[in-house]
Amino acid sequence: MSTYAYRKPDKSDEVAAEDLYSEPAGKTYYCPDPDCLAWLTPVMRNGIRNPYFRALPSHPHREGCPFAKNAASPKERYDERKFDFHCILSNFMSADKGSSSHTNHTAIHPSARTDLEPKEQGVPRTIRQTYDLLKQLPSSSYYGGTRVADMLFDSRSS
Repeated sequence: MSTYAYRKPDKSDEVAAEDLYSEPAGKTYYCPDPDCLAWLTPVMRNGIRNPYFRALPSHPHREGCPFAKNAASPKERYDERKFDFHCILSNFMSADKGSSSHTNHTAIHPSARTDLEPKEQGVPRTIRQTYDLLKQLPSSSYYGGTRVADMLFDSRSS
């Protein structure tokens, strides 16, 4: 499940599902994962859920494709109004500075490996949650007031 896809098999011409209301039905799109050959179709449930792309049964996602998840998209799990990338990244970095290489990170942050889903809609609490959220969005879009590409390629997050 993805909120964006590509119009061409060579993974060019990115398109967001929310921008396809005027497109003719039955058109095929392509999975954003560079290693996945899935053909996608937009799914729009008249405002019940945000529009997204689903793989056609005849051309499914490859095994392990991150866009094959059937769960709610990360964008639906978090509250964009509470999302502040610079604050989140600062919190990650300050937690890392206070720990040594011999420290058990699970003991300091019990949720780091065990509780990957927030209990209620909030902000991502781990680097993995933040990455999963951002990779589901078109790189040219904005989330929390910051461009997605700028967050994914931020030199502090490497």
